[in-house]
Amino acid sequence: MALWKWNGYEYLKAPLHSVSTGNLKAMLYGTGESLKEADKSPKGYMRFCINYAYKEVDPHYFIGMDDPNKFGRELMEMPFRKVFSGGYANIKVDGIAAKEYPETYFADIQSDSRGSIFFNRGVDCNFFFSKKTMFVALHLIMYMGFKHIAFSGVDLGGDYFYNQKLNDAEKKTLEEEFIFMKWFAEACPKANVTLENTSKVSRLNEILKPGAGKDAVPNVSPSE
Repeated sequence: MALWKWNGYEYLKAPLHSVSTGNLKAMLYGTGESLKEADKSPKGYMRFCINYAYKEVDPHYFIGMDDPNKFGRELMEMPFRKVFSGGYANIKVDGIAAKEYPETYFADIQSDSRGSIFFNRGVDCNFFFSKKTMFVALHLIMYMGFKHIAFSGVDLGGDYFYNQKLNDAEKKTLEEEFIFMKWFAEACPKANVTLENTSKVSRLNEILKPGAGKDAVPNVSPSE
């Protein structure tokens, strides 16, 4: 199964897959410093938060691939939908299995070719992980049928919005994400997906320049 939920008796596949969301857009919030200045409730956008961004933005969906204990019971009891790695369904958070908390969903993830983010669809697909929560979030957004993805607080550099400095491993991760986003921005037009960056200090400004999105001419195939 790709995305599933525990109903108290059994695991059920979550029917979130869609070909299109119509005019509804997706806003993906990261944990960069620019998140402090972000529009927290943009009209016409469904809000997706990675990791601790939920402390600054009230999301519709939270995505976190780390052990739920990293976030604690406070997050687990929040009313918005929370997506974790499938391997954490039975891990206990404050004595309660993660799957027993409200609005908890679990994604089957795997390292795959980056093109899988475009092609892995349907209720039985796996989500592209490659040890990056942002990749799972992007795949989920595509899986749900969004054709316009905006970014806020996805700085790919600098420090966290909660005044914590990046360590060397985290800096390496951000550099890998930046390289991925360069490819993703070039590949999206072939999938009829437009991208938008709303953060002035984000490194995405090096990638998503005026005319990017549906008017850009990609030179990388999604299959590569």
